[in-house]
Amino acid sequence: MSGNNKSGVLSRMFGGSSKGGGKMKTAQTPQEAIQQLRDVEDVLNKKVEHLESRINEETAIARRDARTNKRNALNALKRKKRLQKTLQQIDGTLTTLEYQREALQVKNKNKIILKKKDLI
Repeated sequence: MSGNNKSGVLSRMFGGSSKGGGKMKTAQTPQEAIQQLRDVEDVLNKKVEHLESRINEETAIARRDARTNKRNALNALKRKKRLQKTLQQIDGTLTTLEYQREALQVKNKNKIILKKKDLI
């Protein structure tokens, strides 16, 4: 997956268009942004589960065919390696999303505290 295509996918996940242009959206509340990040995290976690099961399948194929069909076993290992690389990329994305969500939560709490402090 190329870098340009990845940004297009993330843009669509966050409600943007795949073209990158378009009209400005109204500002989100911090709660909406946090919920949107959670939704994306859920989708990516499901993808991680799917990739892990595919990796296990490819490992099983490689072990099964190791003695009888070496070419098929090698291809299974290559697919497994590719899936592991994709899994690693998604893990990095999940980490970034988690940091962003936590930062938004802290910012939102600070905003609430400051509002209450001004009321006193």
